[in-house]
Amino acid sequence: MNFTDVNYLISIYEIRLTKYLESAGFRWGGVQEVKECSIYGNPCLSLRLGAPVLKKKMFRDHGMSYENYLQTLSYLECEAPDLVPFVHACMERHHLRYLTNEEILERIRPFQKVYFYGLKVWSYYLMSELKDKEGVFVESDECYHGPKQGDWRVLRKSELPSQAPANSVLVVFLSKRNAGALRNELENIFHNVLYLYDPVSLWNG
Repeated sequence: MNFTDVNYLISIYEIRLTKYLESAGFRWGGVQEVKECSIYGNPCLSLRLGAPVLKKKMFRDHGMSYENYLQTLSYLECEAPDLVPFVHACMERHHLRYLTNEEILERIRPFQKVYFYGLKVWSYYLMSELKDKEGVFVESDECYHGPKQGDWRVLRKSELPSQAPANSVLVVFLSKRNAGALRNELENIFHNVLYLYDPVSLWNG
């Protein structure tokens, strides 16, 4: 079947497969039992405990915290240095960045007008640090809370200008749900786009 949604594929096949094979008489078990942690939640610890798999997904859609990322990268640099260039290439391909608060602000600072899509709490924080900038919220047409949030303008996604002002930047707080579909659409409007993944994990960063 021609699936376009990976979550639907997982629910139809992956989740049901073990039960189906078990009912056909097969036995199942883990390649290696690592009960103390998760290959998703703490990949570095799982590797140290003997797990044979490092999920590329962890470096594609911000599946781990910044601290776990540093630990995992440090482990790979010592134990599997040949994998490090592949990790960086995967992150680059998917616009994945782990930025500190200071780095985020420095990337936004050159632009006079800042558009934000997603995660309002973090948007408020950034604009409070950049009081000389003009901030605009962008919301989906389905979840529109406009026309204003405090002193901020709010635009529906469909109300965005076909060509954004030259001295503007769009800050997109991406989740797995909106990353793919949104990227091409917004990059056609904005020349300057900064993608942030899970910035709340950097709250103290």
